[in-house]
Amino acid sequence: MEDKEQQNDGSQIESYGKEFSETKFSDKLAKYAKKAGVKTIYTALLLYYSVGNKHFPPAQRALIIGALGYFILPLDLIPDAVPILGHTDDLAAMLYALKTVWDHITPEVKEKAREKVKSIFGSVKDEDFLLFEQKPEAEIEK
Repeated sequence: MEDKEQQNDGSQIESYGKEFSETKFSDKLAKYAKKAGVKTIYTALLLYYSVGNKHFPPAQRALIIGALGYFILPLDLIPDAVPILGHTDDLAAMLYALKTVWDHITPEVKEKAREKVKSIFGSVKDEDFLLFEQKPEAEIEK
């Protein structure tokens, strides 16, 4: 029962924080960006650019660092080398962290992450940047 409680409060993800460093993060992006996909990289960049925000409570910053540490690890629940599925667990851990801190993600951080994703992938569809936002009303009615 204690394990489930740890998972629910994010402390299990936080334990991966020791794996995080800016150098390891940059290396992981350079090596796996295309394979991981736009949503995974966009999510990672949102967290990465947010970790420097001193307005985040320490627990939320620890959760972000833990999720990024998990992303950096090559051998985790589903190893990154596994075709198609290799980054799904990384994305799940990062989305959990991102959903927890979403209200504190600034428009500037979102724009910075979008620009970096575009520099990595080139042309990117606007819907690839939708994570928790609703589609504009005009698109829903179509």
